[in-house]
Amino acid sequence: MFWTALEAAAAARALPLSALVAQIDALRIREDDPPNLASALRTWLFLDTNCDIDESHSQ
Repeated sequence: MFWTALEAAAAARALPLSALVAQIDALRIREDDPPNLASALRTWLFLDTNCDIDESHSQ
């Protein structure tokens, strides 16, 4: 389920999965105390999914 959702997020941005992961990783390593990549991916996906849900409810 996780990888399917991450692949869908990449497809929605017209990016290969590896490019989306690289973007998230670049954001992750800028933090003062960066989480591990798996945690960063899960957090990003959760926030991205919730933003999509919030936007659909506000319309």
